[in-house]
Amino acid sequence: QQMAGTPYVCAIGTIVLFLSYYCFFCVGPPSCFGPIGEWCMYIVGALLMWFGANTLVVGVSMYLQTPGVFGKDRTTGHIPLWSRILHAPWHTLVRTMIWGKRRRVSRFNPPVPVLSHIKTTKFWLGGWPDNRTTSSMPECPWDAIIDVTAEMPLQYTKVLKNNKYRSYPTVDATPVSIEYLNDAAEFAIDHFDNKGKMILVHCAFGIGRSSMTLCACMVAIGTVKTWQDAVPILQKSRSIVRINAVMQTRLNLWEEQWKQRPSKKKSKGFFAKK
Repeated sequence: QQMAGTPYVCAIGTIVLFLSYYCFFCVGPPSCFGPIGEWCMYIVGALLMWFGANTLVVGVSMYLQTPGVFGKDRTTGHIPLWSRILHAPWHTLVRTMIWGKRRRVSRFNPPVPVLSHIKTTKFWLGGWPDNRTTSSMPECPWDAIIDVTAEMPLQYTKVLKNNKYRSYPTVDATPVSIEYLNDAAEFAIDHFDNKGKMILVHCAFGIGRSSMTLCACMVAIGTVKTWQDAVPILQKSRSIVRINAVMQTRLNLWEEQWKQRPSKKKSKGFFAKK
């Protein structure tokens, strides 16, 4: 199952790519622009083609659910230089959307912060914790991070010291895989069994991917019986939490498998091999 918005991303990328190519390179800019104006228009056309091609690639990766397209290092949360250059249009678009979304929800009544403490739990939920966000906090109350973004780098690197960082790259607007949900749930169990403090679960906006992951963690540690019970708890502390139909289907399947697993058996995920 795919997100309903995936075809639109592919369509936008395709339309921008071909229209920019046709208008700027087939028809060409008007001669009245002069030589310098023509070269400027060609540069604009090339940039638009880059944006269109990049958007199309990301749209296809959303459809195929292949987060590796961004090349994120799951151990360090680092986005390599080639990805930042190749996917610069998408990275720029996402960061602009994050900035705009944060400004908009900050005007809600009550305002929604970048990061929200889920009351009565040891979890924080939110969007991408950039340096500006974490530096504005007197002391970060969490000592572990579950990161479900494929397109955003880790900037709060203190969690790397004690192996308290888990990266489960998931493309925006797609559900987190069952394998990742299992690994995140087991990480939460181990973290609290070892008397860890709080865990921050985040995606880009703190709406969907991170929320479904946190629901799984809350079921795993016994805070709630079903993931549906977790949703109103999250929404009380973070009103913008939304788990779409595709994510709900994935959570239903995960929960069914999780409750049938041998109680003490651990899955051999990516981080278990380290």
